[in-house]
Amino acid sequence: MLLVSGLASVFIATAVVVVASFGATSGGGQSVVAHAAEVARSSGQVVVAPEGPDVGSTLADTDRTEGADSTAEAESGTELEAEDIERAARKFEPDLLGRPVEPPIAKVVQPNPGADLGDEPFVPPLRPDGIEFVYADGQVGPIVLGSSIDEIAAALGPDYDITPEASIRAGFGSGHSITNDGEVLFWCIEEDGVITVAMTTSPRVGLDSGLRSRLPLKRAIAVHGEPSFRIGPDSREFVSFDDGAGDGDGLSVLVAIGRFGGPVGVYEAGPDIGSETTVYEPGQATVNELWFWAPGR
Repeated sequence: MLLVSGLASVFIATAVVVVASFGATSGGGQSVVAHAAEVARSSGQVVVAPEGPDVGSTLADTDRTEGADSTAEAESGTELEAEDIERAARKFEPDLLGRPVEPPIAKVVQPNPGADLGDEPFVPPLRPDGIEFVYADGQVGPIVLGSSIDEIAAALGPDYDITPEASIRAGFGSGHSITNDGEVLFWCIEEDGVITVAMTTSPRVGLDSGLRSRLPLKRAIAVHGEPSFRIGPDSREFVSFDDGAGDGDGLSVLVAIGRFGGPVGVYEAGPDIGSETTVYEPGQATVNELWFWAPGR
């Protein structure tokens, strides 16, 4: 009886080894691995194999079975149930063309192959006030003041047109205009190869508070506090607010009444250059322009 049981065990283990090595199949498309495992399961056999990561070599030594005469050998190995044998051996079965089945290899997909990921086009934020370029700490949107025009072009991306300009404003030199969707967003003054001032009349450019061109002065005062006015070069009128906006923070705010209206502030001696006042008549005055200055300018 023991002899018959031993021969059966050897037959089952040998069948597993054959399938693991060559991927043979039984009738009806069922692999011999599955068939041998089914026989082992029904007969209650447990195949013993030494420990180790190489399943192929492990299964090659499965001619030892559990029993009273092999207890010592079983204690030194790892017991594999029939289900484990089938699952492990299937990794070595060839496909229908006789090729080994390899585990899938993860593919890494590069976005926009060949592109320099450090020069991604600028994507404006979605804000309810429509401001796309927000100014803070010497930078407006992706534009770092004090950078070259080439660096600014790279930061903006291909959707923005940059055009050399022989004259920007009275009292300033040459520079560049930056246009998007048919609108000039910035007039940039260039000095010594870098942009020192960026001027805008576009409501798409402003502060996080909502301060921007064409904003009614009354609304700007409601957000930033009471204003002070002064007359600058070329009779331009500038305003600063109680919270410091427009007062030496790299930002100049120009105001006007209409397109060519008179001053907003009331000046005792007239609106001469250098005059200052805190008395004003806002009327229909608006924020006319914002000027952003490079640090140290």
